[in-house]
Amino acid sequence: MKELITEAAFGRIVNVLAVAGPLGGIAIGFVVSRVRRSGFADVLRGFAIGALGIANWIMWRVYEAITAQFGLSSTRNLLIQLGVFIVVGIAVGVVYTVFCVKPRQTD
Repeated sequence: MKELITEAAFGRIVNVLAVAGPLGGIAIGFVVSRVRRSGFADVLRGFAIGALGIANWIMWRVYEAITAQFGLSSTRNLLIQLGVFIVVGIAVGVVYTVFCVKPRQTD
């Protein structure tokens, strides 16, 4: 049975996204800021969204390192990966809440 995509090909895709994501985000943010006439905030927002490509690259490298250390089918690998992704998910949620969610007005 042949793989649909090899690990090396996926690694190249992740590398390209890590570089192209932030650059594309800045470019799209710049265009949006010109259309809205809103200033620099949309450029920063575009970069932040594009920086998810860098975050994806980091998570791929962490996944590869843990899998290389403990093996793909070990229970230890599964539990460590689960812990890493839970911690990262909580961190992303906290950052999103602090920077993106506007506080509600209470009367």
